[in-house]
Amino acid sequence: FYSPANYDFYSKRPYLPLDKSKRSIRLLKVIHHDDAGYFRCELTDEIPLPDAHGTYTAVSYCAGNPKNTRAIEVNGIKFNAFANLVIALDETLHYRAKAYGDEEPLLWLDQVCINQSDPTERSHQVGFMRDIYSSAWEVAVCLSTSKTKSRAMSWIEHVGTRVPGLEAVFKRASNSVFVNGCNDVLKMLGQPWWTRAWIFQEYTVSQSAHFIYGGQFMHGRMFSAILLHFMLTIREAKYHHIFLENNPQYISGGPEHRQMIRLSEIRSSLHESIEAAKFILKSKEIQTRLESFNQLLSHSRRCGVSDPRDRVYAFVGLVDPMYGIVPDYDAANTAQRVFSETARRIILHEGNLSILSHAVLCRGDMGSTLPSWVPDWTSKDSVAKQQLRESLIRHGNFDASRGTRMDASFSGGCKVLEITGIFVDNIVDVRMDLSRSSTSKGYRARTGPEVLPDDQIWILSGARLPLVLRSIQGG
Repeated sequence: FYSPANYDFYSKRPYLPLDKSKRSIRLLKVIHHDDAGYFRCELTDEIPLPDAHGTYTAVSYCAGNPKNTRAIEVNGIKFNAFANLVIALDETLHYRAKAYGDEEPLLWLDQVCINQSDPTERSHQVGFMRDIYSSAWEVAVCLSTSKTKSRAMSWIEHVGTRVPGLEAVFKRASNSVFVNGCNDVLKMLGQPWWTRAWIFQEYTVSQSAHFIYGGQFMHGRMFSAILLHFMLTIREAKYHHIFLENNPQYISGGPEHRQMIRLSEIRSSLHESIEAAKFILKSKEIQTRLESFNQLLSHSRRCGVSDPRDRVYAFVGLVDPMYGIVPDYDAANTAQRVFSETARRIILHEGNLSILSHAVLCRGDMGSTLPSWVPDWTSKDSVAKQQLRESLIRHGNFDASRGTRMDASFSGGCKVLEITGIFVDNIVDVRMDLSRSSTSKGYRARTGPEVLPDDQIWILSGARLPLVLRSIQGG
């Protein structure tokens, strides 16, 4: 996580060990900053988290490229911080001063407040990251990755809860101020913060949050309500041709139509980011602790991380602690081991095999190094695979095994999943264009593109859907 350029900083041992029994943290105070963007900061001594509760602002930002750094001063020593962290620090200070007249707020920023050179401390702090963000007086969400001005926040504040529907957007599509505001909001939705793994927890557990972008800020509740409505309207923009058919007063190819096509194209190019934004904002509205672990791990596929293990660790604080997954950043604890152990614990804790549908629909570069029953959470889904898996998830009332108790066991160092089941039939014909397969007994099934003739359909104990299995040599 930390830049190698900080070896000199860590060699001076600026961090005193934290008392793990007290779940202590360090906080950061900026004691001087100038217009040139140089910051002099001091770290507090360790503070037990219960004592720090409600006294600090936790900053949520996208770290970015670890080679892109800017120097700040921490306890009198030069520290190469992520360039995006410095932008977030600057915008947070500006927001706090303008909103509260607070010139020296206590802050928590992960790169500085955690000794990133100590894997043991890093694992310990990550283990209660949820509590660090939920104990903050507020979370400052910095979407900016550069020092630029934007009309996005002003546009959102201007329209308020009266986000126009598609017809109103068409009527105002020739208004350059209105359209440019829409474009700025779309650019804001394209910021990398939305697709980082850790930010989901940082924002959704916050007691209060403010979003900061382009030097402007807005409270999270209002920001979320308006932005969700905006995303719904912009999604409808792709149906502009249907709107034209039903509204002959607008000319195909006219200025309003061209602007709608442009907005639709921008939205399409930001599909992953917008889907991530909708999932994050809606999850905050639900306000539930025990999220579906499989759903969160599916979301992690579209997230960017600097360490693949964070596709799991970034979400464990949001689910039932009885899963028993504890962050461990030791070099021997590889991503393959983390993924396999996570899949094993999900199967045992949930008592079913739902995770198998997540394992088979998407395999990436890491897939060849994982057991076939373990999902490769580094792999992004295609749209078709997303739709197929979401369809499977929605049909939760199926129970192919008719309540049969799962009797899974593991062997071979957690590489082999052993399970009983009933053989149904062999697949003999695959229609790739229809995503359907036929069996020797005349059964038809909706299947993914990976299915081949001679694959077998099984009903496994504890599975709510039939599964396609393939024999391998020596298996």
